[in-house]
Amino acid sequence: IRLRELVSQVKDQINDTGYQVLSTEFLSDAPPLESQTNVMDTLLIYSTIMTFCVTGVLIGNFTSAIVGRQISEIGIMKSMGAVPLQIVRLFFLMMMIMGLIAFVIALPLTSYVAEAFSQFLVALIDIDAVPVVVSSQTRLLQLVAALVVPLLAALIPIIHGARISVKDTLRSEGAGKGGALRWLSLPQSLFPMIIPQMSMRNIFLKPGRFMLTIIALALPGGLFMASFGIQDALIDIDTRLSDSLYNYDIELTFDGYQPIPQLERIAYKQDAVTYVESWRQGSIYRIYDQPAPLQSNGTNPPPPQNAALPSTEPPSPNNAQPRKPPPPSDIGNRQPSISGEIALRGIPLNSKIVHFTSDELTSGHWLQSDNEIVLTYEGYEALSLNVDRSSEILLGGSYIEEKMFHVAGVTGQLIIESFIDINQFERFIPNWESVIRLAVVTSSHDRDSIDRTLENLRQAYNDEGIAVNASVSVRELVERRVERLGIVTQTLITLAVIVGIVSVIGLISTLSINIRERTKSIGILRSLGGDYRHLGMMVLIESLMILFISYVLAFPVSFVIGYGISDILGKQMYSLQAHY
Repeated sequence: IRLRELVSQVKDQINDTGYQVLSTEFLSDAPPLESQTNVMDTLLIYSTIMTFCVTGVLIGNFTSAIVGRQISEIGIMKSMGAVPLQIVRLFFLMMMIMGLIAFVIALPLTSYVAEAFSQFLVALIDIDAVPVVVSSQTRLLQLVAALVVPLLAALIPIIHGARISVKDTLRSEGAGKGGALRWLSLPQSLFPMIIPQMSMRNIFLKPGRFMLTIIALALPGGLFMASFGIQDALIDIDTRLSDSLYNYDIELTFDGYQPIPQLERIAYKQDAVTYVESWRQGSIYRIYDQPAPLQSNGTNPPPPQNAALPSTEPPSPNNAQPRKPPPPSDIGNRQPSISGEIALRGIPLNSKIVHFTSDELTSGHWLQSDNEIVLTYEGYEALSLNVDRSSEILLGGSYIEEKMFHVAGVTGQLIIESFIDINQFERFIPNWESVIRLAVVTSSHDRDSIDRTLENLRQAYNDEGIAVNASVSVRELVERRVERLGIVTQTLITLAVIVGIVSVIGLISTLSINIRERTKSIGILRSLGGDYRHLGMMVLIESLMILFISYVLAFPVSFVIGYGISDILGKQMYSLQAHY
């Protein structure tokens, strides 16, 4: 609010001097790292949903085992007149107590885990960390999740147990059914052959529990597998954009009044330089009202005598100053309404370096004629345009001349400049109000060769008395862009490990429940001479079989997860479709 009041005061002061401020523009209030944090938020949201799913599966598995062990008690309660609703309330109360205990345990862990994960993320993004404070809303959400998630996950097994009849409870043998009785007549020497068969039987003895365990293990496994595919899909988008925009090795920036032919001629003198292309960079405005009516001879009416017409001759480097625009009343007696500045790059229509295909544009096509413009995604959103044959915008720059442009296409979110033909660019923006960007392609693309050529170019321009405002190795910038995508992979792998730990705990819990339910079978094996080695072999085979089946199931799961997340991140980061 204070900033807007200050701008309003400055605007009034400028208007008092005889000039009129046509528009004001405020920078976005969004944080500078909003795109990175949005990606992290997306990953955290989906990993949280997956964690809830895995936790729900484990709770349902655990509840099913608890209800199975309480079959006899349920039969006794029903024989004494208990109704299913009372049994459901009993188990619901048990799950709520467990949820409250989990909430109490999670209270101190939340701050610790949030701080640790925050340190991990800020290290990846390379920014300074700030203390993490868990808000009261987060605590309340934790409490609701601790109470609601266990109840929802345990609902089906609890209802199934509450609906069992007294007749079925009397038939049940509780914790086990003596599955090892069939092996009584077999000698001890055949135990190594029997154990695998018993393990397979035990796995499928409870098919519902088996499927829940498989799902709980396949989800983090699929997320882990998908992490690398998601990175490859994002790198593919970034590589395609880099090939369309950064298909050169060195970029040099000069003042706009420098003669382009001389700049290119000096660059071509270097033996390592194979191609040079010049661009211009500056800003223009969108004008919202129509041009002034034409006179009878078909020309625009001349400005009044006192109009401050722009000079067509560039100023000397020593006295180059930004030229003040004439008052709007001098521009054909109009009061135009203009947009904020539109960052613009003028390139040759037949550019060999900058060229986007339809797959690399959010919509539309690349420049095909000198009356077309390709807008940035942000500019397209801000101007509320549609990309079609009738979509046109009136543009004007420092010159009084204006021109209607057809909106040919829209780039992705990471592109910060709009594109037009360089010849049209020079009609709007004087040379001294723009900068020249010289793109250089070298014969060798390795880092050392590019650095040597860059240093030679700097020295060559210095010898000619031409100042190089900025220079950069483009290949290095592209490599940094690819390195930033590693943040996504590392975050996904970290989240997959966290979810995997929960799943492993669930696997241990499932095996423990299975062993407790087979105490009779284990007792019979021990009475026949079986020892801990045989029991360990049985548990190991069960574990390996469950892990193998989960591993096979993780492949289709990884495709579903990878396709979904890569599509979301591709649109969020680039506004483009990711090919997973």
